[in-house]
Amino acid sequence: WGLKFKRVYLDYWPSDPKLNSVFMRMTASHAKPFYAGKFIRDNKLEGKTLNYWTEGGFIAWSQEPDPNTGRTPLQLFMDGRAQAAYEPKVYQIWSHIMSGGQIVQSARIRKTTPNYAKVGEWIDEQLKERNVWVVLIPLTDPKVYNGPFVKGIERNLNWPVVFFNNKQKLFIDITTPQGKELFEGIFNGKTLYPDEFSKNLIVAHNMLSFGKSRTEKKQGLDFAIKAFKLHPSQASIQIILSAGKYAELRPLVSDFCKNYFDEFAKDKGLYAKQDGYLHRIWAALMAGKYLRESAKKQKNTELVQFYDDKMKEYHSEQQPLHKKKRW
Repeated sequence: WGLKFKRVYLDYWPSDPKLNSVFMRMTASHAKPFYAGKFIRDNKLEGKTLNYWTEGGFIAWSQEPDPNTGRTPLQLFMDGRAQAAYEPKVYQIWSHIMSGGQIVQSARIRKTTPNYAKVGEWIDEQLKERNVWVVLIPLTDPKVYNGPFVKGIERNLNWPVVFFNNKQKLFIDITTPQGKELFEGIFNGKTLYPDEFSKNLIVAHNMLSFGKSRTEKKQGLDFAIKAFKLHPSQASIQIILSAGKYAELRPLVSDFCKNYFDEFAKDKGLYAKQDGYLHRIWAALMAGKYLRESAKKQKNTELVQFYDDKMKEYHSEQQPLHKKKRW
């Protein structure tokens, strides 16, 4: 028991480089929206939000309530008590919105891909009807971040992302005065960020998404690389890889991926003894996939096999880490 306690609670923690105290490990609280909560608090967001139901209590805890009434500035759609504290209809409405509504249901019946642009329009209508202007979504569950709600809202230009990291993504309705102000604050410096990592990420995302000149897009890639150096992880490398769709940035993206993949292979023994190792493995897997696809396009079968072998090795290494670090 003593050795197991040391391994689980005192040794390196692969799941997070910072949120790794004994309490965090015992309660899996490292997955909670600490940084998103600080973003909400520092920017004094108020009104109504659509949140994932299991995170509601934490989002409420993250805010500064009215000292007289106890009311939180940003009101939840629902919290973890679900049907125990809310009318069943509230959970049903929440589930219906998160599912993408009738458009997605009809597509599934026909076994076709839903029109996610239409889903995004429908979601916009549902949220406006309920005066919701903030949406906070966890990125720790593939069923959520790969689900119809996220695919729909990401295609609606009225709902841009203003904050994200490896665990949460926050969308806002820029057709509202407060949403417009918060979005413009990214560019004029008035919107506050909990750390340099998330600040660099959102600047990179916006410059790559909305920048019109080569210089702006190159700056976007530079900010993404800055974020990666602060925290080698999925969120930062995902933005870097997205820059590969621009021909002028493709060589820079390939060089970055190769340098990181080679560095990881060389120093992985050292990284394995550091907190947050899983994030480095995931980043290496994403870089490896990009490099393998490039090698495949060049019909370099030897290089394709090399990346295949390395990725199998890293996949097999990451799986036991989850089990070994649990009580």
